[in-house]
Amino acid sequence: MKKILKFVAAGISALLLFSTGCNNGASNNIGGKPGEESTGEESTGEKDAAIDSYSGSHNGVSTENTVDGKTNVITIKGDKLSSDDWTFIDFSLKEYGDKKVKLNFSCNMKVVNDGEKTERLMWQVNLSDYPVIAEHSFTKGSSDWTSLTGSWEGNLSSDNVFYLSTHETQKENLTIYIADFKLKISYSEISSTKLSWLEESVPSLKETYADIFDSFGIACEYRPWNHDPELASETVRKGLTKHADSITMGNEFKPDGIFSISWGQSKPSIASEKFTASNGKTIDVPVLNGFTQMDNILADCKKAGLKMRGHVLVWHSQTPEAFFAEDYNPQKSDAKITNLVDKETMTARQEWYIKTVLEHVAAWEKANGYGEGNHLVWAWDVVNEAMADDAGKVYSGNGQNWLRGSTSDTKDKAPDKGGSRWYQIYGNEEFILNAFRFANAYAPADVKLCYNDYNEYMDYDGNHGSWKTSAILHIIDELKNDAGITLDGKTFKARIDVMGMQSHVGPSWPGAGGYENALKRYLAAGVDVHVTEFDISATSQNQAASSYKEYFNMLKKYGKNYSGSHKITNVTVWGISSEDSWISNNGSQYPLLFNRSGSNYYTNSAFDAVIAAAE
Repeated sequence: MKKILKFVAAGISALLLFSTGCNNGASNNIGGKPGEESTGEESTGEKDAAIDSYSGSHNGVSTENTVDGKTNVITIKGDKLSSDDWTFIDFSLKEYGDKKVKLNFSCNMKVVNDGEKTERLMWQVNLSDYPVIAEHSFTKGSSDWTSLTGSWEGNLSSDNVFYLSTHETQKENLTIYIADFKLKISYSEISSTKLSWLEESVPSLKETYADIFDSFGIACEYRPWNHDPELASETVRKGLTKHADSITMGNEFKPDGIFSISWGQSKPSIASEKFTASNGKTIDVPVLNGFTQMDNILADCKKAGLKMRGHVLVWHSQTPEAFFAEDYNPQKSDAKITNLVDKETMTARQEWYIKTVLEHVAAWEKANGYGEGNHLVWAWDVVNEAMADDAGKVYSGNGQNWLRGSTSDTKDKAPDKGGSRWYQIYGNEEFILNAFRFANAYAPADVKLCYNDYNEYMDYDGNHGSWKTSAILHIIDELKNDAGITLDGKTFKARIDVMGMQSHVGPSWPGAGGYENALKRYLAAGVDVHVTEFDISATSQNQAASSYKEYFNMLKKYGKNYSGSHKITNVTVWGISSEDSWISNNGSQYPLLFNRSGSNYYTNSAFDAVIAAAE
């Protein structure tokens, strides 16, 4: 069953369809005839449309003939939406897939907010960086009519929608009225010559680099919320298998993904069994709900013949705030958690988490034919991003200024502002040493353990100077020379095998030369290097191709044929397609080797450049 919203435009008659088969507040298709998809054959065009009428109701959406003298007003009752609805209302942009689009949007909104908190309502497009086209915050009570306007320009795929987000709202408290809705869409075709990444004539990245690096990797997600599945798709797995030996999950193996606390729930459920740590502390532990998805991911990797870098065990970000709080129930005052646990409790929790995750993976591997010398998860990022961007060279005491949380830019800040709950509890690097001690105790001896960080090539003085490379080298030295600790008669000694250079680089900074200087220092420190998250913030496809070739010409010198005892053993690019990259910037940047249209992936000139660099 479909409800029809009519668009009226100068010289154009278009239709907006409400599809009752979706699980959003309401879903509509802009353009085309009722029940049909637009062919999208025009190379350029423009539509200037306004909602004219709507009849009926759907998932909390209905029409009020008149509200405060305004006619044809769309009404959305938040308490009628389901808990899974991530939009109050959304409009399909399917017709504009593979097109460069400019949206000009305006509407009037009135909100009745029956809750206590101010609600931020955002009109967005579901791209990887979730651009906000227009927004307004509505306080408790009935608001005046508010005019919202905004514009956005970028490249779209066929699964994009324009939507009013329910994110971080208490939607059950809201009644939303929308009047004078206008969405002007200007579009043009994106010109390119496209070859499917599965095309027989397209070279394989992993085979091309097999004599240069031990493995070639591609990061991916399992089932991204805003486009077709990646690893969960058999077709995408074929492409990953063709081009990669190894994958890295973008989000699913991070602590947030493993805890998998229900939406809107701040405190996790507590398991019935307690855990007694090696320091003698007995603690309650939460239920980890992410293991079912983890097992599905591991099973799909096995099907595809892929291996994986585990990412990540200890991180200041994407870790539930509850993990650091007494009773797993954080009490906040501005950026601070006022009931942080003590060091002994946090050490017990850290040991429990690392032990539980690593032993779960080991049990899965044993049950599925893996073992010593043949691990599906062959490396782990044990600690991620623990050094500050504004790191200095004071490594101990009250004046230390190297760790995230110890510097002027990071001290006493929330994780999303650059702070670290780990540092706020420990006040030093003890949690890093412990993480590698526990990882060494509970991971198989032949699984590589890695410290991973970004801006890992920053070492310069000045007003905004940073000695981040030196800070990372300092922690590597501490880890390599760790004497260990004895807990309950058992010695825990740190092990570090790899420095993970994230490598979110730009065309001119740090430049291949600046990057190479840092790389050589890490290799000289006695660890191998994994290039863990490579992408380039290029502003044109030609610039991307040129930069990729420059960087890969440099990287290959430090692979298998490098004369030093430590080498680059893995290079992983951070994502499949530029459209879905975290730095796509609405399609204005070209960071990766493939482009996506719907569920299909195509090589671009950066891919060609990486292939050429291997020759």
